[in-house]
Amino acid sequence: MKYADKVKLTITSGGLILFSLYITLFFIVQYNKIKNPNNAMHLLTNHYRLCSLIAAMPGGGSDMAGFVTLVNTRGQPCGTIPISAIWMAREVKWQKDLDSIKLVGEWSFKSSDYNYWNNNKQVSKKLLCSK
Repeated sequence: MKYADKVKLTITSGGLILFSLYITLFFIVQYNKIKNPNNAMHLLTNHYRLCSLIAAMPGGGSDMAGFVTLVNTRGQPCGTIPISAIWMAREVKWQKDLDSIKLVGEWSFKSSDYNYWNNNKQVSKKLLCSK
């Protein structure tokens, strides 16, 4: 085997290894799914696989950072909110025109936007779907 062929093989192998590591570590994992009682919407709590590989104390697995996404019945995401600990997405309040999570954020279908708090600042974005 020529030297140039060995270099190409090494570069290709290294690239494949790096790509597979990237896919493995930054793969999105669904942690929880909360359905609306009237089945109109559901809330997905997700995190990156990398977060679950970081050591935690017993019972501290839900302290990892992640994000919540409100999804309508057609499977379209309405808006994603980052959260510092995925356990925070448990207290969902379902209402006619406003769905919210205590201490995290809210999706307002009346004003077609969603709000959340990040580093003591309120962030407001337009909704990506309708109910």
